[in-house]
Amino acid sequence: AGNHSQGCSLSAQLCGMKCIVYMPQTAPGSKVRATQHYGAEVRQIGQSFDEANEQCIKDCQANPDWTFVPPFDCNEVIAGQGTIGLEVLEQVKDVDYIVIAVGGGGLAAGVGTAIKTLSPKTKVIAVNAALRPATYLKYKQEKKLPYDESVIEYSKKPLKPLADGIADINPGKVTFPYVLKVVDDFVVVSEEEIANAIALLGERMKIIVEGAGASTVAAVLFKKFEYPKGAKIVCVTSGGNIELSRFSECCEISKDFLIKTNC
Repeated sequence: AGNHSQGCSLSAQLCGMKCIVYMPQTAPGSKVRATQHYGAEVRQIGQSFDEANEQCIKDCQANPDWTFVPPFDCNEVIAGQGTIGLEVLEQVKDVDYIVIAVGGGGLAAGVGTAIKTLSPKTKVIAVNAALRPATYLKYKQEKKLPYDESVIEYSKKPLKPLADGIADINPGKVTFPYVLKVVDDFVVVSEEEIANAIALLGERMKIIVEGAGASTVAAVLFKKFEYPKGAKIVCVTSGGNIELSRFSECCEISKDFLIKTNC
């Protein structure tokens, strides 16, 4: 619903092609409007990405002249995401950790593969939001690692995820094997921790970041993984599509936190 939809919409517009983007009904209005601004038709289906994606695939099957552009479960998309890893290594050659949010897993798969290929010593840390921890749980189970059991109960809360950009219910079939291979550790962050990270980025760094992107900063801020003092850490803060009302809510939630935090 965010960066990918807008990229596809703009590309189609430049090529003089029609673009239809499927989003869940829970997608933020800012993402819907931005995608429409680039000339796409937006169809909002269901309450999750998975429901919208299912309808999109059905409609593509019914219209053989359409071309389906998957948001993450595709090797070409993974390769495109991987260019972020190349840019990171060009700018920070001795990076110790790179932290990446995981929804469908395309970003982690692409960036992680690029990083591990060119800088094997760099640790790749993946992040899920506690409200949608499907990939986190599958990763831990596949690796036979202990996991935070409280996450399972937390994920049952009927809340609209702050990090909607990574609120996928099922891990990607193409992306998950990459995630298993290149990710060194997988962590989860709560809604409150994401809100604090959004507010901190806005107030201290003057950067507007949506929940999915801010989840990586939250993982570092709240020490969800161990790292030594002075470590060079890169957080991929991908996405600035947050509604002003939600940004304001995050700032309100984080008042005391911002006063106490000396970052």
